Amino acid sequence: KGAAKAKESQTETEAVVAASASATHQEGSLEALMQRLQIIHPTSTNCDHGMSFISLRDEKICQDFINAFLDALYSQDSKANLMEWFLVARAHTEEDFADVYSSKLETVVSMLVCSGTQCILYGQDYDE
Repeated sequence: KGAAKAKESQTETEAVVAASASATHQEGSLEALMQRLQIIHPTSTNCDHGMSFISLRDEKICQDFINAFLDALYSQDSKANLMEWFLVARAHTEEDFADVYSSKLETVVSMLVCSGTQCILYGQDYDE
C-alpha cells in the first residue's frame, strides 16, 4: 500500500513538473515571438487602434465632416444604388468641408478605423 501511494505521489509530481516545463516553454515561445515582432516593426509603440495624432481642432472638423457625410448618406432614397448615395453625400459636404477633401481624408479614415476597432474590441455600443 505504501509503495503504491509513493508511486502515485511520484507520478503526480512528475505531471506537475511536466506541466510547469510546458508552461515555461510556451511563455518563452511567446516572449520570443514578441521580440521578433518588435524587431520587424521597431518604430511601433502602443497600438492606438488606427488613430494617428491629430489636433483637437482637426479632430472636431473631421468629426463634423463624418457626421454631415453620414447624415447626407442616410437621407437618400432607399431605391438608389450605393454609389449614388456616396456621390450625393459628397456633393452635400464638398463645399462646407473642402479642407477635409483636400488634406484631411487620411485623418478621417484613421478616426473611422479607430472607432471601428473599438466597436469590435468593446462591443457595438462602445462610446468614449
